[in-house]
Amino acid sequence: MTLTDAHPDSLEASLFLRMATTRPTDANRIASAGDLRALDWDRLIGFALLENAATLLDDRISRIPESLLPGQYRDRIGRLGLVWTFKLKLLERRLQQSLDALANAGIEVILLKGAALAAITHRSFTDRPMADVDMLIDPLRARDAHDLMQRQGWMLDSSGHPDDAWNNHHHLPPLADKNGSGLRLEIHVAPISPGHPFNIDFARLRATAERRTHLGVEVLVPEIHVYAVHSAIHFAWSHRFESGALNAFRDLGVLESTGSFSWVRLVEVARQTSAETCCYWTLRLAQSLAGLVVPERVLKDLAPPIREPFLSLLDEHFSQLVLRSERACPSVALRYRLWAFALQTKSAVNEESMQWEVDVRAAVPRRMRVVRRVGSHLQRARQWSLYLASMFAALAAEM
Repeated sequence: MTLTDAHPDSLEASLFLRMATTRPTDANRIASAGDLRALDWDRLIGFALLENAATLLDDRISRIPESLLPGQYRDRIGRLGLVWTFKLKLLERRLQQSLDALANAGIEVILLKGAALAAITHRSFTDRPMADVDMLIDPLRARDAHDLMQRQGWMLDSSGHPDDAWNNHHHLPPLADKNGSGLRLEIHVAPISPGHPFNIDFARLRATAERRTHLGVEVLVPEIHVYAVHSAIHFAWSHRFESGALNAFRDLGVLESTGSFSWVRLVEVARQTSAETCCYWTLRLAQSLAGLVVPERVLKDLAPPIREPFLSLLDEHFSQLVLRSERACPSVALRYRLWAFALQTKSAVNEESMQWEVDVRAAVPRRMRVVRRVGSHLQRARQWSLYLASMFAALAAEM
């Protein structure tokens, strides 16, 4: 794996994804000295910050010879790493306090996402970037847990959304650390936002969950293959490939390295939960952008009924979103439609998107929305030309 394998639209983002998802000891082999000297370090740092992964960047950069990285960038990355290390250790400590309080109240907790992976692999939070902690609680006890956490140093943080936005949501209103650290806690009543087509809910996660002792407290964590599928759904369905790529790719690599992971079992769970397309695209992008080794048979078993070269065109389209490339599709509506086609879902806008869509909530007249959309596209003529040129190039490469 070398930087020459990286996606051409954003070498910095490609490099970081590969460095962050490979073993730390191999990180300095990703790129040559010439590649590293040619990098735009400001862009690389910016991408890492968008992924909340300053600790990973600091760790990987520390393994690169000093002569290949300007001193001011090494110092800047080191300072960011220290800040995020402090935040993640504080988050870990706040989680321990919260779990203690919930256990004393007899409320069972299923950890999700990063906190769950830390429990599964016995790693610290600094090894798995996260901006908040997610826990799944039995809907019958979720309100009790939410109220209890507000007596344990957390306060309501609606993030500017109207109060009724949480009435039909998969988690209760977010909680923020009262000390002003910026840390957040989310209490979920379901693993995914409402309106999804997947056979995965609280009952399935609870029935297949494994019991672990984490931070001195007994908790439940998703079975690793269920975790992998839930991670793929979160990235492909909830975030529509526009954020969360690093954690999705890195989590798969970490799970695969545990020795308990089975590709055959992953395909089985994907089929049982009707999440084949989410898993397919997550694995395909993890393979092309982060170097994850995925058996060809697995991709064939999970692939949607879409022929080449359309699969390659969609791969290019989603890669640009993951890399936050300037060539990324400038149309939100087109992104929705291609997302729906790739996932083989009937709706071009999922339930969660509708819930937060400003124009939908404000009931803006259709004619006014059309005028706004046309004007917006005219302002983005350059982005359209870049996007279309990249798609034509990808199509020509398949011919």
